Formats: sequence, C-alpha cells, structure tokens
Amino acid sequence: MIVGLLGVGAIGSFLARELSRDPDVAEVLAYDLDAGRVGAATSEAPKVRAATAEEILSRADVVVEAASQAAAREYVPRALRAGKDVVVLSVGALADAVFLQEVTALAAAHHGRLHVPSGAVGAIDALKAARLAGLREVEIETRKRPETLGRPAGFSGVVFEGNRFPCYHIGDSLLAVNDGLGEFGDPVFSTGVPSNSAEGPVGMPAKNAIRSSGSEGSVRGRK
Repeated sequence: MIVGLLGVGAIGSFLARELSRDPDVAEVLAYDLDAGRVGAATSEAPKVRAATAEEILSRADVVVEAASQAAAREYVPRALRAGKDVVVLSVGALADAVFLQEVTALAAAHHGRLHVPSGAVGAIDALKAARLAGLREVEIETRKRPETLGRPAGFSGVVFEGNRFPCYHIGDSLLAVNDGLGEFGDPVFSTGVPSNSAEGPVGMPAKNAIRSSGSEGSVRGRK
C-alpha cells in the first residue's frame, strides 16, 4: 500500500514515522509547503519520500490530509474524485455543511471512502455513547498559543464568542458544541492540550467562548 501524506507538521511527522514501521505500507509519499519538514521526515523514516501533491493524488492508495482546513478544501475533493480513500484530520473544514455534503457525495460517486478519526479528544467516542443516557453539559478546553488563534504572541483577551469560530485548530469544540457530539470525531493534533467534562441530561444551548492569555489560549465549548 502507498500512503500519501499532505502535511508533515507535528502530527504528520508522527504519522510518517509510524507508517514507515507498518509492514503493509510500501511507501509514504510526503508533501508539505515547508520542504524542510519533508526533509526531516525522510531522514527519520526510511519509507518516506518527498513528493508533489499531484504525485500523491495520482499514486497513493490512501491520502491523509494533515495540514489545514485550506488544504482539506483544496485536496480532499480532488482525491475523492480520483477514487482514493481519504483521511481528513482538519475536521473544522467539515463544519461547513456545504463542503461536507460535497465530499460525502464525491466519496459515494467515485467509490472512495472518507475517514474522519477521533484524535485530540479521544473521549469524544465515550461522550457520544454517554449521550444515549442523556447529557446536560459538555465542556471542552484546549490550551493554545495566541498565534494559533490568530492573535500576536503575548495577546490577552477574548478572541471570539459565538457558535462557529474560524480557526484551524478547534475541531474538538466544533464537534461537541456545533454538532452536538454528532457525526464525526475530532482529528485535531497540535501542541494544544485538550480536556473535557460532561454532565447529563442534554438540554443547554450551544455556546463557544475562546480566550487567549499570555503564551497560551483556551477554547471552551458547552452543549
């Protein structure tokens, strides 16, 4: 099997190393806008080879998007049109109902599969099960650097309050708050440290509050 890896940041480089150890994986084709990241990955993992995005879309059996929402919007539809199985890690892109409908339809039309794994908040699976018994409140907190929330280093203050925050790194909150622990898991892997708590039964209105303070920020979601 040949795996195409779009994005070789923190999670992408981890995946490159792990995939290189898998006996069922013959080759890992890696692409990143930062060529230095790809070079580092090829030196750490023997099966990893630098490739263009076009080569990945052409040759890979499975395409893993591990870059950003922008990359997901650009490459996931193209990979599905090519009949590939696709793993989407930038789950925030799927919070757009139109985009979700587009890629779901493409997967069905071209006999591909769209995989959205549960990542940074592994407890999402448990929360989805607990929902069957009734949840009153779910709170998720992810600590972030201000830069990842679109603010300069050292920023302190409220960044956003509402139901949909335009950020690349809060898929966990999007999942729990906007979709009510719904149809897809959180694939966000970053330097953030997520945690969550829950109480039942369900019934509170959805709300997000995102703040940034000093060298870290936080994402809080309630359902």
